[in-house]
Amino acid sequence: MTLGTELILIEGHDGGVDESLTRWLSEVGWDAAVKELRPDAGHPLLGWRACTVTECGRPAWGSPEKTATLCDGCRGQWKRAGKPDLVSFRAAPVRRAISVDRLCRVGEHADQCQRPARSHDLCNTHAATLRAGTVDLPTLIETAEPLPSLGECEVAACIRLAGNPRQRLCRAHEIAWTRARKDAAADRATWLKQAPSAPSDARVCVLRGLSDLVIEQVLYGVLSRARRGVQTRLDILQLVVDWLRHEQVTDLRSIDESDIPSWRPNKRTVLMQLVHTAQVMSRSPDEFKSADRWPGTVFGKSGEVDWTAVVLPWLRLAVQEWGWGKVNSYRNFDVIRKTVKAVAVLSDYLAAHAPQGGRSPSLLTREHAVAFSTYLLTLVNQQVLTGDGPANKPWTENQRFYTLARNRLVIRWARDAGLLPSLAPGFNITDDIVPQRPRTPRGDEDTGKSLPPAVMQQLLSAESRDLLASVWRPDAPRFLLLLAETGRRPNEICNLRPGCVDEGASGGPVLIYTEYKTSGGTQTRRLPVTNLVVRLVKEQEAFVAERFPGSDPQRLALFPRETMNPHGYTPIASDVPKTYMRRWVDALPKLTTGGLGFDGQPLGFDRSLVFPYAFRHTYAQRRADAGVHPDVLMELMGHDQIQTTMGYYRVSRRRQREATDLIGSLVLDERGTLNWGGMDLAESLRRNVGAVAVPFGGCSEPSNVAAEGHACPMRWQCAGCHHFSTDPSYLPDLRRHLADLLAQQARVDAFSGGTEWAKERARPSDQEVAEVRRLIEEQEAVLEAAPPDLREAIDSASTELIKARAAQRQSVAITIRSHATGRDALLGQTDLLREAAAAVESVMTQEDQ
Repeated sequence: MTLGTELILIEGHDGGVDESLTRWLSEVGWDAAVKELRPDAGHPLLGWRACTVTECGRPAWGSPEKTATLCDGCRGQWKRAGKPDLVSFRAAPVRRAISVDRLCRVGEHADQCQRPARSHDLCNTHAATLRAGTVDLPTLIETAEPLPSLGECEVAACIRLAGNPRQRLCRAHEIAWTRARKDAAADRATWLKQAPSAPSDARVCVLRGLSDLVIEQVLYGVLSRARRGVQTRLDILQLVVDWLRHEQVTDLRSIDESDIPSWRPNKRTVLMQLVHTAQVMSRSPDEFKSADRWPGTVFGKSGEVDWTAVVLPWLRLAVQEWGWGKVNSYRNFDVIRKTVKAVAVLSDYLAAHAPQGGRSPSLLTREHAVAFSTYLLTLVNQQVLTGDGPANKPWTENQRFYTLARNRLVIRWARDAGLLPSLAPGFNITDDIVPQRPRTPRGDEDTGKSLPPAVMQQLLSAESRDLLASVWRPDAPRFLLLLAETGRRPNEICNLRPGCVDEGASGGPVLIYTEYKTSGGTQTRRLPVTNLVVRLVKEQEAFVAERFPGSDPQRLALFPRETMNPHGYTPIASDVPKTYMRRWVDALPKLTTGGLGFDGQPLGFDRSLVFPYAFRHTYAQRRADAGVHPDVLMELMGHDQIQTTMGYYRVSRRRQREATDLIGSLVLDERGTLNWGGMDLAESLRRNVGAVAVPFGGCSEPSNVAAEGHACPMRWQCAGCHHFSTDPSYLPDLRRHLADLLAQQARVDAFSGGTEWAKERARPSDQEVAEVRRLIEEQEAVLEAAPPDLREAIDSASTELIKARAAQRQSVAITIRSHATGRDALLGQTDLLREAAAAVESVMTQEDQ
């Protein structure tokens, strides 16, 4: 690597020049001739908030509250002046020492003296002549002989002109060396290499005096931080550079963490990140295949993977090879890190309980695998913490399932790849050892992770929002309201920009935001919003514009981060709202469910259930409760698959029962007219206890019901079974199933490479197709026979059942009884639903009794 006057040559993985660094250097004002970094004040990651004193413009590092938006020099003068009125102080220009060399005035009208000026604007030699009194200043300037330059100061980091013929140093370093040589051990040659640059403009970072390699490493490290959106303060970077120069570091890769002094965290972090980047830059992922750690900067991901957590060599080889094969399957390291953590639990268990500490896989048996599963169950039952840190929580059934499932995956994969030839055949995490994925038990009105209306009213009250503003920041209430009203992910709200609302869109205002979870920030989406959202965005735009008056409005963040963000261009990090929301919720005086306990006191709400993502679940739940169709809700949520949307809300048991009762109580009288009839307790119990959900309907076959649907004598050929029943809510599924059967028939008929018996077995039979058609026609005839108002009620109830089945993957068995009940078939939809709700309430009361 070489350092040129215009281009830093950082080699990429292909051996060529990293052009991205070249472009970035031109953006941040890199001057290769003098080795100085001179970024513009408006740079989003290397810029600064300028001092507010007239004609100053130097960086005012720190928050405005602490620095009064004054640079270090102006703030010092302000304090020494007794802290006068800031308005008048800022209006008066501050006298500053000029940091650039001024030449001696001798010969200024012709051949000027090339030595730096000192007193009376004369160099040292000519100033001594003036002090001798033999000539006055004007005559000296006109008649004295100009002197040649002494060259630059001999300090490696300095480019000022030397002014003393004997010392060959600039004035600042003359003074510094005079102080340094009082130490008897001081060596001039070493000091010339170690000394920092002379005090200069704080808007410049001087890298002179470092080797070309270290300069490249420092610049590339700052670029790496910038790529991650991390700001770098020039004053901290200059302190780090000065330390590297003083220690005469020739390669950042040689620095150990123990070599770094006990600095402030911000300074220490910058140096450690520069060192880490230097250790991995220009290296390919292949070099880290068997390494203890995988740095994300090499793999193009955030964070790192630590393989040392798996202590058994053979198990670590298996999971590391699995990770190598999957590294490009994920956008980040999260899944791989979680898998390593799960395998590390097995590794630790075998090291403690298996023969020879688990290092001989040939000695392992099935008993060890079963004992491991039992061990995890014990951790769950005894509420053992998952680690030693304060953020660790007790083991749960979900974690037990995930740990066993990931170990099963890795071991199977490694066996298939031939990586575990010595592993005993009996040791395996088989399916019977891995429990079913646990389902969270819930009551009649439990709605998943969404927050109940009573809780939302308390959280969004004026008092609660005022408390949030005091705990976090003044504009936090608007962030909270946008989170609740739009249902967007926290990072999508964090990254909004002014002008994100289009009020002129057809159909009403829309929110324009960037989707990050599935597209990685490459997709822009539009969400219909209410006038409240429009007002909140406008208020926040005005708030940000007032806070950053000199910034480019097009580059501002709607919610800028509070530190190291002088121009407001960098948004808050997505994990910040979670931290402050937890503090806010914990500080609320009370948070109740809206119900009363046995003692008549309000029941408290579990505050751990309030987190930023819960507002997204609540957004989905509110719209599902309002009857929004799943396909529409999928678009509102920005999902690509309906299954994802269904996981965001639940249909309450009461609503399921209302819909089930309405559809299940449809009867055909002797004239073939469709009526709605109430359902007694015996019928309700018979349908809920004597049936089990199966594809496209319900099954009442006794042995299959007893086995919860896992013992079908017909191998789930439901269309040809007399114990099978369906209802109109399954029509979309039945039509889709018919289309799939016909497509499969056509595919098999077009295939010419199989035997007849194989084709006959693979091809859906004509009898099955005919039976499915018959079921569809029956349910369509039922709907056609219904009056319009009843048909509308049936559609509404069917939608509820579709939601429930899709969200929970379970069905409620439904039948149509063919006997008259005497009910009025012309009742309106509202009356129908009201009577259905009353019947359900009656059934629930009797069941509770």
